[in-house]
Amino acid sequence: MKQAERLIEMIYKETKLDQSIAVSKKQVEVVYNATIKVLSERIIAGGIRVPKLGIFERTLSDPRRGNDPRSHDPIVVPERFKVSFRLSAELKRILRTLSTDKALLDRARSRKDLYRRKKPKSSKTQ
Repeated sequence: MKQAERLIEMIYKETKLDQSIAVSKKQVEVVYNATIKVLSERIIAGGIRVPKLGIFERTLSDPRRGNDPRSHDPIVVPERFKVSFRLSAELKRILRTLSTDKALLDRARSRKDLYRRKKPKSSKTQ
């Protein structure tokens, strides 16, 4: 299942919990796709503030020096557009209160360890 499909499924299940709303999975998918389209268009245009979530802004990075990974020759990495995100105050507050939950922190740390790259052991030759 793709990430978007999982998110649509989660939203659909959340709407099923509210008995006053009768929404089909297809309607959830239509609203999801429209939301992604509007957000994308607004970010491309310069940015958008999403209440209770945060601010997405399009920014332009400066050109910088880098190295070609194959030849290790110096190169200039051109300027490009990036998207920056700032959390809303409400979401920051929620995350701060979550950081006091020991069990949740332990789970997050173990997941982080799973995805951390393992450095290859160097073999010493004599």
